[in-house]
Amino acid sequence: MKFSITHRYKQACTLTPHTAKKDPIKSSYASMGYYLFKISARGGITRMRGIQMLGILKMNTEERLKIWRSLSDLFLDTEIEDSTFKYIARTVSESEFSLSEVEDILWYEVYPVLESNLRSVSGVWEGWSDAWLLQNLPAAVRPTAIHGEPSIIKEIKRCWFLVAEAYAKEKA
Repeated sequence: MKFSITHRYKQACTLTPHTAKKDPIKSSYASMGYYLFKISARGGITRMRGIQMLGILKMNTEERLKIWRSLSDLFLDTEIEDSTFKYIARTVSESEFSLSEVEDILWYEVYPVLESNLRSVSGVWEGWSDAWLLQNLPAAVRPTAIHGEPSIIKEIKRCWFLVAEAYAKEKA
């Protein structure tokens, strides 16, 4: 059984039972960019919202933590080296997430929480503990747009571009 969903901001996406996450009540979950959809056993499709999504996010916390840990390196008060971009690309490559999904995680889960570190005079430079990341990510309220200082947004976009390049080389 296949389901096709088109969202005004995204390309059409086909969801199939083998690509969706399973839960104990025989519903499937699949993400398409920023959105998470629940597919009932009867074939109904529901877009998940807010607190509903947080429960689903906990289903793959270990994989998500690996991604959060690697992406958090972009927000440290240090010089970012090529090895950092390669490390993030390798983490994405070894994860269950696509590059597009990780970009959404970057902008809608990690960025809203950690971008303030780049504005701080004496920001965190040694990294955040796993416990801190699990407690504070994802952002409590998922933003509908990316807000912040333009220079920080520009720098994170530049870094993401370099991660995507490293990812492409990793996959080649």
